[in-house]
Amino acid sequence: MRYRVWLAALAVAAASTAACAQTRPADVPANHWAAAAVTAVVDRQVMDTPSGRFGGNQTVSRAQLITILAQFTRSLKAGRWEDKQAAGVAPATRNAAWRRQPVTRYELAVVLARMGSYTARGIPVTAPSIVGESVAIPPALRPAGTGLTAAQRADLDYLVRMRLIWSGSPFSANLRAPVTGADLSTALVQLVAGLNAQVTDEPQIREGLGPRRGPELRPPATQR
Repeated sequence: MRYRVWLAALAVAAASTAACAQTRPADVPANHWAAAAVTAVVDRQVMDTPSGRFGGNQTVSRAQLITILAQFTRSLKAGRWEDKQAAGVAPATRNAAWRRQPVTRYELAVVLARMGSYTARGIPVTAPSIVGESVAIPPALRPAGTGLTAAQRADLDYLVRMRLIWSGSPFSANLRAPVTGADLSTALVQLVAGLNAQVTDEPQIREGLGPRRGPELRPPATQR
């Protein structure tokens, strides 16, 4: 139950576009609501700045999100995000339209900046010496790879190999489509759950994640 509640909180955080406060691309004003988040993701090499510009009002395609999430994963594993108390997530006040609306680069930067702090605090940097493969994570999905550049294909393979993409992923089809709020929420929940499974003995249950595919994962006797 604790793990399910935690995932739900992450999904809410992923959907939020509230600003988090923090060297800025030339086209991002100092007083812009997403300026601190843009700085955070650019400094950590999560999102790029072609020709020194961020292009924050542009929408993000699913193919572009593949590369961004691969970079986000690498930044987490490299320990580039501070392990600090993140601000609480306020109850959502927006209507359900956010699920269908395209996500802009500004919005994505803010979500990832918040998620970086949440994840760095919640997931240990160093994995235990022995961690079993969690049966709570569904088998890796083989997503659509048509229309991708060689670099995007490599990033997609990386996410699949790390078990950070499963059934229900927005990367299963139509990779040229814009990322919606629902797409982003689903992709981030799968990513964080997959990372959690790599460095801890959770999740050990499949509650809310699909049918059971094997015995419950249990830690070695020395850890009980």
